[in-house]
Amino acid sequence: SSSSSSSSLPSKASRVASKRSHVKIEYDKDVPLVKSEPSSSSSSSSSSSSSLERPALILSKPGARPPEKLIAKVGPKYEGLPIPSDVTAVHKILRKTYGPRTPRNTDSKKVLDNLIGTILSQNTTNKNSSAAYRSLKSKYRSWEAARVAPAAEVEETIRVAGLKSAKTKAIQGVLEQLKEEKGSCESMDFLRDMDTEAAKQKLMSYRGVGPKTAACVLCFGMGRAEFAVDTHVHRLCRDRLQWVYPKFNREETYEWMNTCVQDDDKHELHVLLIAHGRATCKATGPKCEECPVSGTGLCGYDVKRRSASSMTKMKMKKEMKEEDMDDDGVDDIKEEGDDDYEKVSKKKKRTKSREPKQAKQDIKKEV
Repeated sequence: SSSSSSSSLPSKASRVASKRSHVKIEYDKDVPLVKSEPSSSSSSSSSSSSSLERPALILSKPGARPPEKLIAKVGPKYEGLPIPSDVTAVHKILRKTYGPRTPRNTDSKKVLDNLIGTILSQNTTNKNSSAAYRSLKSKYRSWEAARVAPAAEVEETIRVAGLKSAKTKAIQGVLEQLKEEKGSCESMDFLRDMDTEAAKQKLMSYRGVGPKTAACVLCFGMGRAEFAVDTHVHRLCRDRLQWVYPKFNREETYEWMNTCVQDDDKHELHVLLIAHGRATCKATGPKCEECPVSGTGLCGYDVKRRSASSMTKMKMKKEMKEEDMDDDGVDDIKEEGDDDYEKVSKKKKRTKSREPKQAKQDIKKEV
């Protein structure tokens, strides 16, 4: 019966195993997934073969696949992740919990304005970044004025966003490079004429613009199908829902998930994961008892938590603190190696970690 089948949810390991025995998974975001078993003739022939078929992935477009370097890194145990039915089910649960998130029309948005706003949003709250952006636009009537302004003046203008020195260097660096290339630094709308991959590479050629910032500009400023991965999305995809290889860094998680998530789902799933990460699945003190995904068997962290002994739970709490220490304050802006970033980052690490020596080593690796 349906009640008995729902009460005994298969483990993630068994679902991966089922995929490896030639179970074909057909994906449709609005229709429940259907698993079609191979015919008896094909199953008999496949049983005689010693090689296993590569597990199917959710692909954003026909022929797309994660980079070969990542497939080689994860090995056969993880190459079938994320399980399509898991992604679909979690997406539906989060949409029901937080409501649908429809992408806004981006035709009237200026790409350069969106890029500078995204740089200001790094490692701070939306409230602070919005205040800094308004202050910047109010202080300077044009981006040319911001480009030639003294760095100390710009830093004071955007102080509320934090990391003022690094962000000023990034913003003025973008404007300077744009001025050299185009003769003007008032617009970056020429990116709209490029395909998504070309626009992404062009964005990342500017100082202080990494994969996450570029993906955010493409998704929210240009309406392109990009699955941006910030701290919350990385934590949920890797450590909680366990959709990717557990040793992936944030850029690798982005490269993998951006290939595997359907184009039509990228914007909404990204926004819903952030909402869930902020409200419930927090870095420290996740509210597992209030989580709508808890108890469904879809969250690897929750499954482990429920079956864990007291000693294992203590270990999980320690790992959770380390996750928070690793993710907190890590963003594209760190690539600048700015002294301001280093000071703030060190302060955060020392206050969050009970092992200052280890924290110092981690900071040196990151910066």
